[in-house]
Order: sequence, then structure tokens, then C-alpha cells
Amino acid sequence: MSITKFILAKYAPDPSRMEPRNIGVFLSHGNKVIARFLESHDAPFVNDVDTYSEWVKFWKEQIASESLQKNDGTSARKGDDAFLEALIDTQEGNYILVDGGFITENISKKDLRQARDFLFRELVAPKGWYQQADSKARAHKTLSQVSHKLFLESGISDRQDFRKSFPVECKILGVQKHIKFSYGIGNGRPNAIYQIVNIANDASVHSAALTMSSAIRSNIVKKNKCAALVLSESNEIHTENLALLENQCELIDMRNFDEAKDKASRIAA
Repeated sequence: MSITKFILAKYAPDPSRMEPRNIGVFLSHGNKVIARFLESHDAPFVNDVDTYSEWVKFWKEQIASESLQKNDGTSARKGDDAFLEALIDTQEGNYILVDGGFITENISKKDLRQARDFLFRELVAPKGWYQQADSKARAHKTLSQVSHKLFLESGISDRQDFRKSFPVECKILGVQKHIKFSYGIGNGRPNAIYQIVNIANDASVHSAALTMSSAIRSNIVKKNKCAALVLSESNEIHTENLALLENQCELIDMRNFDEAKDKASRIAA
């Protein structure tokens, strides 16, 4: 029977004071090792977001390997205790790995992800994180459902040139990027694009505003053919975010569904 072991990933803003914060968890069972880390926007205590992202990427690459080299030069294969020791050897500076011990219950491989998520929730995730994440997921699902209904009832989705996840090559902040808008009309070059935006989520609003304004500035699509799909409410945060989006593109507020259908159709024409 394989023993399920785990390692905690920690970040210490000041290594000399050693006041680390948990940022992730590794779980090992037999020859399988999986991990989960805080997203950078959920770890405001890190000093450098780019460095944090590089460490997360590095550690994910390490556990994807079949073997790792320890500090003493010996090789450790996945499934051996030495593999986790070699993983711990990769810690450096602000980024620390600590042996968390093992789970006493018998866990099968198919239950490994649930066990990892439990440890992440209990040991890593900030208080209230899961409730917030669940709320965001529900909001996105509602937006997607209403958007689907919008294009279906307006007849736009019946068009041969209508596509979900419409791909566009565009320069964003001077860097050529491959991005996908929620919906688009066109064969190759877009004639119109629509982006689902969670108006209550600043990150969603800012990301949409940046990508759509970049597409417009790059002459990929005209401003009157670029629309944000939102479901607004009457509050100060929504009002500010709506104003930001309206300054960058067309706005389709699906709170008034009939008006939204008409506007979506005009943009598609």
C-alpha cells in the first residue's frame, strides 16, 4: 500500500525574519505527484509577482519529470522517497519547501485530487477564498448561459461565420499575443467580437478593456463592432466599471434582454 505524503510550499517576504506564508501544497502517492498553488492575485504578500509565477511554473515542471537530481548529485526516481527529498532541495531564498508528513487514511489515486484540494483549502487558501471562488464561478456560468440565450434568440448563432472562442492575433502592450474572445463573427479576420465580462470583478473588467482596446487600436476590428457582454446591477462599483468599458467599446447590458438582443444584432450586421 502506497503512503500519501505532502509537502508545503511557503513564501517568506523577509527570509531573515522567517515569517513564511503557505502558498501551495504537493501531494505524493506512489509514482504520482500533484500540486496546487495560490494564484498570484490571491497572494498579495509576495514582493515580485513575476518571480512568484516563475517558481510555480518551475515546481510544476519538476513534478512532471520522471526523476530529479538531489544536491548530493544522486538521481531520484518518482515514486521513491528520495524524489520528494530532491524536490525539497530545489528551495531557495524566499521560496521554501517543508515536509508536511503523511496522511493516515488510505487514499486511492482517483481520490488524490480531492485530497490535495482539501489540504489546499485547510492549509493554504485564505479565509473565505472558496466562497469567493464559488461565487465567481456561479457568476461566470450565469453570464455564459444568458449570452448563449442572447445569440440563440437573436438568430446570430445561426450564421455560418459565428464562432465561440474567436481567435485573434493582436499586439497587447507591444507584445504580439494570441487571444480568444468569447464570441466572434467572421471568417479569419473578425467583423465583430463579443467578450463576456464579469462587471463585479475588476480583473475581468480591466482584462477585457485592455484586450478590446488593443484590438481596436491595431485596426483588427472597429470600435462599433466590439462589444462587452455584461449583467449589471445598480451599485457604485458596477457604475465605475461600466463607464470604463463604455469608454473602450460598445456595451451590451443583458439586464434588459430585448434591448441587448437588438444591439447585438446591430453590431453583427
